Amino acid sequence: MLCNKFKAELKNAYQKIEEYKHLQTAIDKVMAIIEFTSNGEIITANENFLTTVGYQLSEIQGKHHKIFMNPMDVGLNSYKDFWARLAAGEYISERFKRVNKKVRRFGLKRVITLF
Repeated sequence: MLCNKFKAELKNAYQKIEEYKHLQTAIDKVMAIIEFTSNGEIITANENFLTTVGYQLSEIQGKHHKIFMNPMDVGLNSYKDFWARLAAGEYISERFKRVNKKVRRFGLKRVITLF
């Protein structure tokens, strides 16, 4: 009986995983997403984000988020505070100005959190 209960729970868990995979696929289709370490190193990004900034994943993976910043803004306290807030677990939803590969400025409405 315990074995059957375990099988049922396992089946439910697999179904939930499939649901989350479909949800992630849907989100990837409509949002630009990038993942960072807590110190700002780029882990990965989806195709929407890469298209927005004009980079290939291999060009940004392992580099710091500051490659998307105006170099004059990187030293600002507000930029340091931004990473401190994220490292502290704060959820940030603001409009940010960034630069793409061609160093053209663009704005993004972003929701940012670290997991």
